[in-house]
Amino acid sequence: MKIAEKLLDQDADEEEREIVNFGVERLVTIIVATFLILFLGFLLNETIRSILLMICLFPLRQNAGGFHLNSKYACSIVSVLCLIGMLLIIKYCVISYYIAIIVLIIFSMPIVYWAPVGNRNRILDEDEKIVFGNRTRMIWLIETIVFLVLWSLNQSGWYIIIVLSVVVTGSLVSIGRFQEMLFERR
Repeated sequence: MKIAEKLLDQDADEEEREIVNFGVERLVTIIVATFLILFLGFLLNETIRSILLMICLFPLRQNAGGFHLNSKYACSIVSVLCLIGMLLIIKYCVISYYIAIIVLIIFSMPIVYWAPVGNRNRILDEDEKIVFGNRTRMIWLIETIVFLVLWSLNQSGWYIIIVLSVVVTGSLVSIGRFQEMLFERR
């Protein structure tokens, strides 16, 4: 990638080049996804909730890890489609008061007990598991407290954002954990 080459010294070794290339590709993917979600949020008249969705989902997902598709591009496309689906759910669906808390509890369990979960693209060492695990649980705790406040105020239009973030993250952590268990058996 040309941007990555401009950031590197001529003396950079192959490992440094790979790290910088990965970082630049990831940054471009995040920027494109952010603009797409903000644009769709604007079209749906849900700009604020699209921003809050990204604020809730991105840090939780990033620290919890879990399932990823093998191809970076396929992963990016599926992620954007998932975010679009989440925005449409936020815009057009209402989750009942009691269903919301039950769903939050169920999908929180994998986050609390299994996260972080590595994958083929990102194998975690013990120190990373501790750091990312602590971050994940802190983010989850903050989001859960905010959810409980919104839930107690019966603000379903807002707490649905947190529920969806936890559902997606909990699902991907679960799939990733099952993959880990399958690879451990081999």
